[in-house]
Amino acid sequence: MKEAAATEDPEKAFVRYAKTWAEHNGVTRDAFRAMGVKASVLQRVYGDGAATSRPAKAAPADKRSRVDGGALGKAILSMPPGTRITASMVVDELGGTAQTARKILDQLAKGGELVALGRDPDHSSKGPAPKVWERV
Repeated sequence: MKEAAATEDPEKAFVRYAKTWAEHNGVTRDAFRAMGVKASVLQRVYGDGAATSRPAKAAPADKRSRVDGGALGKAILSMPPGTRITASMVVDELGGTAQTARKILDQLAKGGELVALGRDPDHSSKGPAPKVWERV
């Protein structure tokens, strides 16, 4: 595969991969033109359409919607006493980011609504064990 890429004509390789790469990285036909790519080459990449709008860029899979900290806290407090909670559980079930979840969990623990139990002793995968809180 590397040998084929090394021997392929650069212009042919550009025509072959440019559109997919551009869509993935949010690069427009106009941007290529501004970089000096010939119109005839762009014609081969994009076909007859002269669309100059920015290609749709898919949202990152890990992009989370904005979550109000107060609402997050209320949702955590609605959990039954004895529930063990991790930041990743909050993110998966309620939304937000791990950083926001940890901040809210720590605040609730300071207020006596949760108890910080320390690191999960049953953690077996790579990386540090997650911090666990318990609903009081």
